[in-house]
Amino acid sequence: PVVGTWEGEEVFVEKSDSTESHISAAYIQLEPQVLADIDWLNYYPLDEQQSLRDDKNRFVLMWMSGSPTVKIGMDDRIVTFQGGEPWVLMAYMMGWTKYSLEHNYSADPVECTTAAVTNAVNFYNRNRKSLAKNKEVEKYAKMVKNDSLKKYISDVLSQPVAE
Repeated sequence: PVVGTWEGEEVFVEKSDSTESHISAAYIQLEPQVLADIDWLNYYPLDEQQSLRDDKNRFVLMWMSGSPTVKIGMDDRIVTFQGGEPWVLMAYMMGWTKYSLEHNYSADPVECTTAAVTNAVNFYNRNRKSLAKNKEVEKYAKMVKNDSLKKYISDVLSQPVAE
């Protein structure tokens, strides 16, 4: 293994030595670890164990960036909370990834986006004391609470994107 890498990471580092199918198999093999780290990142308090959080975050982000099975969609009409807290955007991507992996690599834009926004809202609510106030996330929190988020996302995604 390459110095300074965690178990399994060498497939990301040594891509030039690997075949396409080897890389795909390695990503698939890491899925249980990705899901476990997503759960940890989602539920462990944001203001505790920062070096462990950074390590897990790097691993999950690296996995999401190169995964041949999960492609995260970010429609600017919905992902309106990019400014401010990068953790909320990461929570969105983790929600999409978790839903896709747990639903046979689903790429359904409405289902994946709903899961992603819901995860971002839940993460925001759990870590309120560590995050800046975000009106966009709070708008989505109201939709989650009154069960209108999925319909809203479906309506937005069914509209053509303005040029």
